[in-house]
This record gives sequence, structure tokens and C-alpha cells, in this order.
Amino acid sequence: MECLKNKLSSTIQDLQSELKSLKNKVTFLENERQNLESQSQTQSQLQNSQLKALEMVLENVSKEKEAISENYQQQMEEERIAAEEREFTLKKEYTTKLFELERQNKTFQENMENRGRAETEQLREVKININNEPSRKPLMQQQQLSYGMTNVIPEVATCELRCGRYRELLAANQEALCQLSKENATLVEEVQLLKQKIAENEENAKKVEILTAEVSEKELCLCDAQATIEALQQRIVEFQQNCDDQQILIKDFRENMMNLPAEMEAGLERTKFDSGTSMSSSTESKLLEEVDKRIREEQEKWLAERDAKIETVRQEVKSEFKIEMENLNTQLEAKRSLINDLRSKNDAAMQHQEELCAQLSAFSEELDRSDTVRKQYENVLGQLHEEKEKKKKLVDEFKECRSTINELINKQKTEIEELTLVVDAQRQKLSEIEPLEQKLNRRHDHKSRKDVNMRYYLELKSEHANCVHHEKLCKELQFDAYREELRSMEEKIGRMDDECQAEVQSLRTEVHKKDQQLCELNHKVYALTSTLDEVNKELDLKMQEILNVRNETHEYIRRREQQQTKSHMRDIDNIRQDYEAKLRKQSSADNDQSQELKVSLAKAAESSDASETVEKFLTAESKSVKGTNWDDAMHAKRVSLSSACSERTPHNICRKANMSVICKWQNLVNQVTSDQAVQTRGQGHGTKPKSTPSQPKGATPPDAKDKASLTQSTMESIKDGGQFKR
Repeated sequence: MECLKNKLSSTIQDLQSELKSLKNKVTFLENERQNLESQSQTQSQLQNSQLKALEMVLENVSKEKEAISENYQQQMEEERIAAEEREFTLKKEYTTKLFELERQNKTFQENMENRGRAETEQLREVKININNEPSRKPLMQQQQLSYGMTNVIPEVATCELRCGRYRELLAANQEALCQLSKENATLVEEVQLLKQKIAENEENAKKVEILTAEVSEKELCLCDAQATIEALQQRIVEFQQNCDDQQILIKDFRENMMNLPAEMEAGLERTKFDSGTSMSSSTESKLLEEVDKRIREEQEKWLAERDAKIETVRQEVKSEFKIEMENLNTQLEAKRSLINDLRSKNDAAMQHQEELCAQLSAFSEELDRSDTVRKQYENVLGQLHEEKEKKKKLVDEFKECRSTINELINKQKTEIEELTLVVDAQRQKLSEIEPLEQKLNRRHDHKSRKDVNMRYYLELKSEHANCVHHEKLCKELQFDAYREELRSMEEKIGRMDDECQAEVQSLRTEVHKKDQQLCELNHKVYALTSTLDEVNKELDLKMQEILNVRNETHEYIRRREQQQTKSHMRDIDNIRQDYEAKLRKQSSADNDQSQELKVSLAKAAESSDASETVEKFLTAESKSVKGTNWDDAMHAKRVSLSSACSERTPHNICRKANMSVICKWQNLVNQVTSDQAVQTRGQGHGTKPKSTPSQPKGATPPDAKDKASLTQSTMESIKDGGQFKR
């Protein structure tokens, strides 16, 4: 009895120590759960903070985009207003200048017409006078010629003044041509700058193509990210399946744990019955010790295996959870890196867009300048055309004047020739008259005074003729010089006209080329603006897609974490509750078994003879087996149990424990049968068994009935346990 008490106390202490260890494990698991919850909360907070930061950054970027677009629109409107004002002011200035030039042209034309009319009237009067007075005396003709020459001299002076004016106009035209050449050089430089800017625009177009390629690469990255997300979803489904399998294993383990106390109670009852029938104290103590040892060993093995499996499951869950968290963190980092890359590329695109907008504004300014310059050149060309027309008119007037002067000179020449003929005729007459005068002098001496006067008159006439001839020669020389100057002036004017026409044609060609270049630049600018708008739209769409994917992933991760934490918490709580209930049941069962053992031992001490109980037990067992051999039945059951216990599971461990108990129980039965055989032999020699007064002869004892029921229940439970499969 003391040994049993010590054993029971030791078992109780072991169970208490196991309870403490299990409680420590439960606390450890709760701490781990709390740590995991705190880690998940911190990670969720970090993710939420990062998401908020990214959303703020995206909002700031969108606001900056809107502000930049508004600023560019305002600048474009201001530039348009300024350009319209400039055009209006330039139009006013050019209109005023045109009105002034028209007035000057009108005044100049009126003056020239008045002068031409006056000169033509004078020439007509001279012609009329010459035609009306052919019969005057030669002296009067000479006076008229001298008067005509005096009139021609101021006309020549006026022609010289006109030539001076023409020279001044030519000098002004040369200066204007120099200015035009300088402006042409500046235009050539501007054309080179425009070519450089066109090359820069082509480079920008190449950059835009590169950006489109990068955008396509980003789309591929997004497709890869979607594929990784799908793979993660598949892995999460597999993890869920593994969790379901683990939950099934845990359920099986719980069922086996629930079946253990019943089997243990059955084994203890069997040991009680065996100990109460016909065993001595030594055999009982040995059997109890062996049973306790086997139970402890099996319990220790089972607990060790259970702890190992729990640890393996916990480690697997932790490893899988860590792996999943690492994968999620890596994916989040990859997505963050992608988002950062997209942000950097978006910033670069924004900077490039700003640069393009600045270039576009510069191009617009240059286009406005080129338009203004083109308009100025057009105005200058109009002025040149007007000046050219004026020059043509002046040249025509000069030609008319020259023709009139040539006509006058020819008329004067004809008149001078006529006068020379008259003078020659007069000289001939004088030569004819001289001998007559000599004769008359001889004859008429009294007429000497008249002769002297006539000589004096003739001398004066000869001197006057000489003077007229000298003046005629001088005027011819002057007219020749004037003709040469007029020819040189005409040649210079023709050269200047040719040069002006060539320069005007070159300017027209350059202006046409520049107009074509401006049209091409306008088309390129329009294409660039359209491409920029498309790129901006694509970037906005991709940013929205990235935000949607990111929100979906974060929501899925958050839901998955919540589900996992809830499932882990439920599993831990269920395991803890089941374990506490099992411990309570085991403690109550141990207490009941100890009390039953004490009662059975007391009954065994009171019983005087165990042979009758053994016989009754055998008869009851034989009735329960119904004529079959006990050893064969037990061997078949052992084979079935060994075949059922092939797999190493908690339920199979319980089966092995039951098999060990059954083997011990079978050994005890064999010993009882051997003792019964010995007693029967003794009865054959004259000994009789003692019968208990409490039971009649044909009745089976209650212990035998209990034993039969226990054996049937244990075998049925074993069979039921063998039928269970995972």
C-alpha cells in the first residue's frame, strides 16, 4: 500500500511538473503570439505610414503638375497678349510710316509734274518764238540764241542739282543695302540657331522615344509584378491548404487524446480485476510497477513526440510565416523601389516637360520675333519696291528731261548751223562787197565815214561771231561731259537696279525658305505637344494602375495577416483549452483509479481464496469468447493491432500502449490458467475448492462480468481505433 501511495504521489508530482511545463509552454506561445501581433501591428503601421507618405507625395506631385500647367497657361496667355499688343503697335507704326511715305511721294510727284509742265511750257514758248520770227535780223537771232543759252544754263544747273539728288538717293540706297546685308547676316545666324534648335528638338524627340521605351519596360515590370502577385496568391492558397491539413492533424490528435483516458481506465480496471482475483502481493506489486513504468514510458514517449511535433509544427508555421513576411517585405521593397524609380522617372519626365515647355516658350518667342522680323523685312521690301518705283519714275523723268535736253540741243545745233550758214553767206557777201567798197571808196571819198562805220560794224560782227563760235564749242564740250556723266549715271543706276533686284530676289528666296522652316517648326512643335500630352496621359494612367495594384496588395496582405492571426489565436486557445481539460480529466481519472485500486486491494485481502474468482473469470471469459480458443483470438487481435499500428501517429502510440497493457493482461491470464490447471490436478487427488458463501454455484461473479464487459469494450475500442485513418 505504501509503495502504491508513493507511486501515485510520484505520478501526481510528474503530472504536476508536466502541467507546469505545459503552462510555461502555453505562456511562451502566448508571448510569441503577442510578439507576432506586435510585429504585425508595427508592420501594418509602417506600411500605412509609407502608404500615407506615398499618397502625400503623389498629391504634392499632382498639385505641382497642376500649378505648373496653370503657370504655363498664364505665361502663354500673357505672351499672346504681349504679342498681340506688339503686332498692334507695329501695325500702327507701319501704317503711319506708309502714310508719311505716300504723302512724300505725292508731294514729290506733284513737284516733278509741275517742273516738267513749266519746262515744257518754256520749250513750247521758245519753239513758238523761233517759228514765229524767222525773218528777223541775224542780230536779233543772235540775241535770242544768247537768251536761249542763258535759259539753258539754269536748266543745266537744275539738271546738275537733280543729279546731286540722285547721287544722294543712290548713297542712301547703298546705306540701305548695307543695312540689309547686315540684317541678312543676322538672319543667317538666326537660321543657324533655328537649325541648332531643330537638332535639339530631334534629340528631344529621341528622348521622348527613350521615355516611351522606358514606359513599355515599366509596363513589363508591372506585368511581372502581377505575375508575382498571382504566384503569391497561389502560395497563400497552398499555405491555407497546409494550415487545413495541420488543423486536421490537430483534430486527430485531440480525438486520440480524448480516447486515451478511456483506454487507460480500461487497462487500470483490468489490472484491478487481475490483482483482486488470485495474485499475491509480490506479483501485484511487480505488475503495478511494470504497468506504471510502461505507462510512464509511453506517456513520456507520447509527450516527447507530441512536444516534438508541436515544436516542429510551430517552427514550420514560424518559418513559413517568416518566409512569407520576408517575401512580402521583399515584394514591398521591390514595389517601393519601383515606385521610387517611377517617381524619379516621373520627376525626370516633369523636368524634361518643363524644359520642353521652356523651349516651346522660347520657340514661340523666337517665332514671334521671326514674325516681327519677317514683317519688318516685308515692310522694308515694300519700301524698297516703293523706292525702286520712285527711282524708276525719276529715271523715266530724267530720261524725258534728257530727251527734251537732247531735242533742245539738236534744235540749238540746227539753229547754230543755220546761223553759221548765214554768217558764211554774210562773209561771202562781205568778201564780195570789199572790192565794191574799195571801188566805192575810190569813187566816193566823201562817204569815208560811212565806210569806217561799216568796218567798225563788221569788226564787231566778226568778234561777235568768234565769241559765238567759242561759246558754241564750250557748250558742246559741256554737253559732251554732261552726256558722259549721264551715261555713267545710267550705267550705275542700271547696275544698282540689277544688284537691288538680285538682293531682293535672294531676300525673297530666304524669306520663303524661312517661312517653310517656320511651318516645319510649327508642325514639329505641334507633334511634340501632342506626344507630350499622350505621354502625360499614359503616365497618369500608369500611376493610377500602380496605385490600384498597391492598394489591392496592401488590402490583401492586411486581410491575410488578420486571418492568420485570428486562426493562430483560435488554434492556440483551442489547444490550451483541450490540454487543460485533458489534464483535468487525467487528474480526476488518476484519483479515481487510485481509489479503485485501494478498494480492490482491500477486497483482495478480505477474500480467502482466489481460485474461485479465477474459475469464474475463466468461465465468463469463455462465455464471452463463445468456445473459441483464447490464445488464437488474442494472437489474431495482436496481428490486427500490429498491422493497424504501422504508421507513427499519436493514435498509433496510444494503440501501442494498449497493446502493451493487453500483453501484460494476457500473461496474467496465462498464469491464472496455469494455476487453475494445478488446482484441478489437486482436486483430482482429493482436494476441493472452497466456495464463497455470497455466490451460488451456477452464477458468475460480478468481477467476471465486469472483466468480460471490459475486454469487449477494450477490443471494440481498439477495433474502432484501427478503423480510424487520416
